[in-house]
Amino acid sequence: MALVVMATSGIKTFFNFNPLVRLDGYYLLSDYLEIPNLRRRAFRYIGTGIKRLVSSAVHESTDATPRERRLFLVYGLVATVFSFVLLGFVVVKLSNFLLPYQTAGLLLFTFLFVPRLRRRLGRLGFQPPIPFRREKSRRAPIKRPATMVALLAGLLAVLFLVPMELKATGEFKVLPSRNADVRAEVTGIIEKISVDEWRAVRAGDLIARLFDRDYSADLRQTEGQIAEKTARLRMLKAGPRPEEIEVARREVQTAKATVDAARKEYEQATQILAHQRAKAEVAVKKAEEQLQYNRIEFARFKALLKGDFISRKDYAAAENLVVLGESDLHDAQAALRMVLADDLAPLRKALVVAETQRLEAEGKLALLVAGTRQEEIDAAEAEIARLRAQRDYQAEQLRLVNVVTPIAGVITTPTRQLRGMIGQQVNKGDLIAEVHELNTITAEIAIPEKEIGDVHVGQTVFVKARAYPEQTFAGTVTSIATAVTGNSRAPTVSGASTATTPQSTTEGERTVLVTTRLDNTSHFLKPEMTGKAKIYCGGRSIFDLITRRLARTVRVEFWSWW
Repeated sequence: MALVVMATSGIKTFFNFNPLVRLDGYYLLSDYLEIPNLRRRAFRYIGTGIKRLVSSAVHESTDATPRERRLFLVYGLVATVFSFVLLGFVVVKLSNFLLPYQTAGLLLFTFLFVPRLRRRLGRLGFQPPIPFRREKSRRAPIKRPATMVALLAGLLAVLFLVPMELKATGEFKVLPSRNADVRAEVTGIIEKISVDEWRAVRAGDLIARLFDRDYSADLRQTEGQIAEKTARLRMLKAGPRPEEIEVARREVQTAKATVDAARKEYEQATQILAHQRAKAEVAVKKAEEQLQYNRIEFARFKALLKGDFISRKDYAAAENLVVLGESDLHDAQAALRMVLADDLAPLRKALVVAETQRLEAEGKLALLVAGTRQEEIDAAEAEIARLRAQRDYQAEQLRLVNVVTPIAGVITTPTRQLRGMIGQQVNKGDLIAEVHELNTITAEIAIPEKEIGDVHVGQTVFVKARAYPEQTFAGTVTSIATAVTGNSRAPTVSGASTATTPQSTTEGERTVLVTTRLDNTSHFLKPEMTGKAKIYCGGRSIFDLITRRLARTVRVEFWSWW
């Protein structure tokens, strides 16, 4: 609130002490110069001087001293220019405000502006007093027709024949022609930063370096695997040596001999087992017959014992023979079962093992004789190709630990920020530094929509930056935007995108972005700088330059009223 009051008071004080406005400043100047009615007399003096150029009937007033005439001339010219400039500014603003109201706005503008203009002209003395206007017949005729014609002809010649450059002006904003974000392409810890802010670099120069221990170890391991697989591939392509084939043949012969020995031993064991079986069967049969005989004898002795034909001793002996016969039968049967249970398993197993070893030896010999299969060679080559691709990738990763700039330019990242990154972990894609190519920069100029029709590609551009008002930078128009930006009273398409434009001097003014390329070898212009730009659109007559705004308003705005 205090700031608003101070600003309002300052503006009020400026107008109050402005000697060109009839306020305190004017009266102070009038009292200081000791000339009463300074403003009215100065305007009358200027008006009289203008009329003397046209008519000889008007004579200069002699009631003013030479000092007063000089003061009237200076003050009158300055005050007249100030009044008409202020009136023109009000007219432009009022016309822009009343333009949407069309006919009603034109009538209101005429009602407000014409009386004010008449008063301004009246102060210059162009409105004669009422008695003089009624005596038209008594006015002196113009006695300087040649002067009038010459002045008019000269004015028309200047207006229509003297060309002046049409200039389209607007705010501009500096953009780097090219910029690059230098980012880490691999994950790692920063070991070294090789640049500082504002250092000029060329494409490919080292910006930073990451630790490469892990990447070097992985690369060496892969190279070792490639060497191993390559040696094996050479072995596969060379095939077996004659010595290896001879050894394999000997192994086959040894395996066959082992099989023959095992088979022979098995056959012998089979024969022995058959003989033992036959012998055991005979023993069982003999024991059965002997037991049968002993039982018959025991039964006979038992009957004789009842008749007391034998003694008990003989009976007991016969009984013992039966028991012994049964025991012998059990022993013979047990021996037979043992013989039948012996299936020669160890010998059969040894024979099977020998046969298996023989088959393996023969298969190995067949492989050696047949040589390496093409599929094995293809598989080994594919494995080597995979390892080489992995090695190339790891070598590329190792190369990328050296972070380089892709373009030539200037480092714009602060030195303190760069130094603070040493020892920090960075991931793939993290920003390390920014490089801007500033020798040739691009500037965006916001040209008002009403002026863009005269702007074309290739026209000359001059710009002045606010930071360097004494420097003028030249360039050419390279492109013109295809869309208008800024606010508008016309309906807009929903969802239309907006662009960032240079700061405009008029709030809400519709502008078109014009792009120009500027030489900046001095590096004075820096990104995001702003200033004013002029586009030279070719020569036009002074009359065309003066009336082009009015003509545009009549041809567009007035045309839409009917």
